[in-house]
Amino acid sequence: MRTWKIVLRYVVTLAVVTLAQSQLRAANTISISGSNNTIPNTSGLTPTGFLNTQFSPNKTGTSFIPFTISGQGSLDACTAMATDSSGKIVLAGTTQIYDTSSNTDVNRFAIARFLAGGILDSGLINEAGTAIKNTTWNGTNYIPFNIGIPESDPSNATCMAIQFDGKIVVGGYSRGASGHTCFAIARFNSNGTLDRDFGGTGRNKSGTNLIDFSISGGTDDQATCIGIDNASGNIYLGGWSTDAVGNKRFALACFNSDGVLNTTGFNKGGGERAGTTFLSTNIAGGTDDTANALTIASDILTSNTLKNATSQTLIFLGGYSTTVGGDKRFAYAVFNLDGTSSTAFNNASTGYLSYSIAGATVGNGDDQITCLQTRVTNSYTQQTNFEGKYNQLNVPLFINAYENAYTSADKYADVSKTRAESEAKDLASLSAQLANQAKVAAQLADAATAKDVARSADAAASSARLANTYANALKNQSSLEYASVFANAYADAFADVYLKANENKSSFLDSFVKQYLKIYKNKSDRKEAVADAISNALGIHSNNRYVSTQAYDLAKKINSGNITLSTTPSTILLQAGGFSKGENGNYRFAVAQFTNQQGAIFGQEGAKNGSAYVPFSISKKTIGNDRATGITTAGPNGDIILGGWTQDQNNNYHFACADFLASGSLNRNFGNLKQTIDGFNFSGTTYINSNILGATSGTFFDESTCAIPSPTGFYLGGTSGNNTGGNHSRFAVASQGFGF
Repeated sequence: MRTWKIVLRYVVTLAVVTLAQSQLRAANTISISGSNNTIPNTSGLTPTGFLNTQFSPNKTGTSFIPFTISGQGSLDACTAMATDSSGKIVLAGTTQIYDTSSNTDVNRFAIARFLAGGILDSGLINEAGTAIKNTTWNGTNYIPFNIGIPESDPSNATCMAIQFDGKIVVGGYSRGASGHTCFAIARFNSNGTLDRDFGGTGRNKSGTNLIDFSISGGTDDQATCIGIDNASGNIYLGGWSTDAVGNKRFALACFNSDGVLNTTGFNKGGGERAGTTFLSTNIAGGTDDTANALTIASDILTSNTLKNATSQTLIFLGGYSTTVGGDKRFAYAVFNLDGTSSTAFNNASTGYLSYSIAGATVGNGDDQITCLQTRVTNSYTQQTNFEGKYNQLNVPLFINAYENAYTSADKYADVSKTRAESEAKDLASLSAQLANQAKVAAQLADAATAKDVARSADAAASSARLANTYANALKNQSSLEYASVFANAYADAFADVYLKANENKSSFLDSFVKQYLKIYKNKSDRKEAVADAISNALGIHSNNRYVSTQAYDLAKKINSGNITLSTTPSTILLQAGGFSKGENGNYRFAVAQFTNQQGAIFGQEGAKNGSAYVPFSISKKTIGNDRATGITTAGPNGDIILGGWTQDQNNNYHFACADFLASGSLNRNFGNLKQTIDGFNFSGTTYINSNILGATSGTFFDESTCAIPSPTGFYLGGTSGNNTGGNHSRFAVASQGFGF
């Protein structure tokens, strides 16, 4: 006779994890060109746009490096800026060295770091040692060699991001063995020295890496933007790649945290180009697409139910795409962390504006995104941490396991009942057969056989009655038989994931079952009994009363209906800054806001809703050209700040900025130009009308290339130069204040 035994393994999804505070994305955190920058607390301050005169040694509100970082050449150019966890300001770009083989100055990756007060940080080491001309070079560093091939070629740094540990990752491009430009990357330690454990491309070039192939199968590739996924440590380098027919395409590469191309987790099916990806088609229908900016949006909740809630991270590339008519338009693309295109933001995974923001005629349009940031509201963290009460529990997965464990246990009981009923029928049938055999044996006068068979028939009948009793008991959820089956099944399912990597799983199972059966006798509500048993069993198993108390409290609230199980998908705002060519051919600061929600209103009315621009040259020249190159958020209301440069009537260039409200309108309370000239009200913008290097004559060119938050407002970073005594330029930074 078969032995009746029921075994069930029903695996549920559960993970109870500790969420490190450093990995939580705060509600007021934005991602700017891949670097996470927390919006400073400026509550109560009115945005004005004045320079913060407490910044820099000379109290001018601006600061610069008074020497070339390499000690050679004359032209240093800053292309990127970020603040580290201590508030120090890190700049990256290029410096020049003299190449004897070509008798020319060539570019090399360079970095610099200022203290929050605008003074060069001497704690950042320049590996060249004692500086030329008795000048201390600390506070800066550079890579003396070319990342690519040959040594006489330049390495151009275009972007930079800072890791949680303070290490500085710089991206750009350099020429490879094929003779074409390729994505290049390098990392500096937090003390400024080149990180020799990073990357490695041979020929004593550790600390760097080079993607020595065309990502799209053509010729030149250039990296323009960078971002770091803080959860994995992976580094994403974006830009453009020229395909086999000569068209430029959005391109993206992923490096592991050690600087090696991630060929197993990013487009792993890409063959020899694994670790990279590109858009094979034009976004707006024309020929060239160029990506200039990258931002990473994390902590995105996509589910409508809490128990199915997961946190998602998306990568956005922004730049321009050409139309069939040759117009350049604001354009973006969305990727998952593994390099696949994502439809989580929109169904197409790409998007573009079909018009010129500033009004250029068809065929003359030139609108380009140069900077991106994202803002996520109704985030995963906001909707699942319940004000931090369950910060050691992953609430959605806990709820999922809690409910699935009930389903598992009930199915276990149902299967047990069905099998018990089937077993009872089989045993009853067997008993009848044996009884009939006993009768036959008795008729044959085989008394011994008849007696043995009759005994077996009685045993089968008794077993059938027990199986029926068991089956009937399992129909009643208040029976101890049901409780025993439920406890074993629940504990098994719960622990399979909760303790799947723990050798003490059996002790949890035993303690949970014992606790549950003990508590169940005194409680009519099995969910309440489960809550108590979870608490006690976890406490016994891990000796962590905090976790077990949290689990008990959460289980009780789920049972009482005090936990809302519905959620709202996160709202993602993709804010893009750049420039737009107007009808008269001049360029203006421009901004657009894309979102995954319907009915959003931003900026201009009518067909151009979703975008806005500054309708004048910030330096008060009607025909001057202005270009926005950096974007950040500042002020208590989250105003959008665009930083860049403006061209004045003497063709000099100045650091400039504009402040847009969340509605897309210029903030007329911002700026020190609250005046009307030639019919234009210049409030909402401001610029630095003097050369940061101090030139008072000749031509000067101060071009801000980046903007980030500061404790008192925001920083503009870039290059300041003039032609006094010959052309020369230096890294420069300005601090714009709020309420000064």
